Amino acid sequence: MERLTKRLDDGYVVMRCEECKARWREKHGTDMEYCTAVYCRNRCKDRLAAYEDSGFTPAEIKSLYAEWDVMMSVLNSIGGGYTRLRELAEASRDGRVIITDTTDTDIAHVEDSGV
Repeated sequence: MERLTKRLDDGYVVMRCEECKARWREKHGTDMEYCTAVYCRNRCKDRLAAYEDSGFTPAEIKSLYAEWDVMMSVLNSIGGGYTRLRELAEASRDGRVIITDTTDTDIAHVEDSGV
């Protein structure tokens, strides 16, 4: 995601005006010296509203990201990653997955149809 702000060394947050110079010139035909930052503030406002509409707190977003990262690491470690998981889910939905009840292991068998 494109950042709309940057944090200075002292912790102060400012707009990343250098990122929208080309857009400004294209839209207004003048240099940035006439910029009132309304365009950038509106982009920030829209992004903030979308974030608030999600209902998640920053901590919840970080937690979701961490959980996704761990899940993807596990999937990748067993081979196939997300693509393989999707294939198995589709096979299960189509009735091509048979889970057998065993005492020494839990293995999902997939019919030999390319899955």
